Amino acid sequence: MLDCPLCERAERPDLLEVITPTLRWDELTMPDDLRVTHRLKRGIWCRVVVQEGQLRVVARTNPVIDIVVGPDATQYIPPETDYSLRPIGPVRFAVELYSVPARPGDLRANGA
Repeated sequence: MLDCPLCERAERPDLLEVITPTLRWDELTMPDDLRVTHRLKRGIWCRVVVQEGQLRVVARTNPVIDIVVGPDATQYIPPETDYSLRPIGPVRFAVELYSVPARPGDLRANGA
């Protein structure tokens, strides 16, 4: 386990690359598994962007993130973090997944 101050503060590291198209939902179309504890995979960052309404974001970081994200606001969630998203009334939001690109010599670059 690495000491990662950016992860603990849920602050975006430099050099993140988008790994999936932006996923857009509202309070009716969002997947149920995002409403309960969901876990990001190793090396994957999540960015939650609210376009309309409000979304409660709870992430088990240190300290715990428990905030309401409003219009045109974002919240990053670090890798290997349990989190949940809870609409507060009508909401439109997007979820983007990112990773740090592998560099020569990284274990990930060698298929590990």
